[in-house]
Amino acid sequence: MTSAVSAFAAHAATPGLTTLAVVVTCGVTPYLPSALRAVACQTVVPGVVLVVDAASRANGLGDGTPVEEVVDTSGLDSVADVRIVRAPEAPTFIAAVRTGLERYAALLEQGNRRRAPRGLRATGTSWPTSSLATGQGLHYDTSSGRGQLTGPAGSLSPITRAESHAHAAVMDSTAAAQDSWLWLLHDDCAPEPECLERLLGAVSNARSVAMAGPKQVDWDHPDQLLEVGLRTTAAARRANDVIDGEIDQGQHDDRSDVLAVGTAGALVDRAAWASLSSVADDVSVFADGLTISRALRLEGRRVVV
Repeated sequence: MTSAVSAFAAHAATPGLTTLAVVVTCGVTPYLPSALRAVACQTVVPGVVLVVDAASRANGLGDGTPVEEVVDTSGLDSVADVRIVRAPEAPTFIAAVRTGLERYAALLEQGNRRRAPRGLRATGTSWPTSSLATGQGLHYDTSSGRGQLTGPAGSLSPITRAESHAHAAVMDSTAAAQDSWLWLLHDDCAPEPECLERLLGAVSNARSVAMAGPKQVDWDHPDQLLEVGLRTTAAARRANDVIDGEIDQGQHDDRSDVLAVGTAGALVDRAAWASLSSVADDVSVFADGLTISRALRLEGRRVVV
């Protein structure tokens, strides 16, 4: 298991950058509660956290506990807008992220709704579902009290205008989309508190960067390195020059540009992600970071750690 830690150089997150964290899990795993709590404790919290549940009867993963329960106990929904979607048919991490983003878009299109107040009289009042969190355009029976505004199924809080506008900018490929990022997280990846802040600082200082990955350490032994960027062998196979049990003493902290980074904790430009049509869904979890990084570098973008 891995625990993502922040890059060495400290940078303050730049205002104007928006982040959608995507957490992929197969139901409730032993590591998911810690992963969600770690996201909730970030010094810069993602604006929206999208939890993609890929559990299904076919893969038999998860313990049967609803993901919503773990989100609730983690406290994540008290600091960020949490959206939960299902992707039981997704065979890989890349497929789960893509399917999750598609279903997140569908969730935004549904819009918010307002629950009828208890005891609402049958007045023929309409209850549209397209209004956003400001409540503009909602209709209710004022004589019976105002109904509670809720998000669509899978949304633990009402959808905000800022959230919808950020998504629309990405879909329209506008300039604003260049300041929108995906933070990719595995269920067994618990980022340290300053991880996202420092990743955002790294990409804000170099506009040519399309993907930034954190240093990876062991879940049970956080003083032991697992990965600080990736390279390939002469046969083009994924390779890691960190030796087993290597203690983190800052010996790799001067690295910047690398061939590739793993997907656990990686920050990816949303517009760049949308352009990865050449990357197939069936890439395994041990090759997805290398495959994505290569595709981005072929487009002339940088990958850093």
